[in-house]
Amino acid sequence: MFFVIPFLFASAIIVIALLFSLILKQFFHPPIAKIPVYMAIAAGAGIIYYGYKILRGFEGAMFSLVGIFTIMEGWMILSFLKGLFHKNFFTNER
Repeated sequence: MFFVIPFLFASAIIVIALLFSLILKQFFHPPIAKIPVYMAIAAGAGIIYYGYKILRGFEGAMFSLVGIFTIMEGWMILSFLKGLFHKNFFTNER
């Protein structure tokens, strides 16, 4: 239970970033569509800092875990799902 709740919160952050990315992908180029995922990774770094410096104890540890999982999931999406951000991801056209 200690790792499940932060993982689910981080997954919610990443899902929201992916939805914004898919919306931006329809109107802009792929590098611009990656901006919400980059912002989620930056938010993860901010969450780690907030959990480490401002919050103390177990609450800070849980906040830091949310940030760590957010960074890990965002990095995995950017590295393993590269084709997701191209315009023709949902079609068979090349």
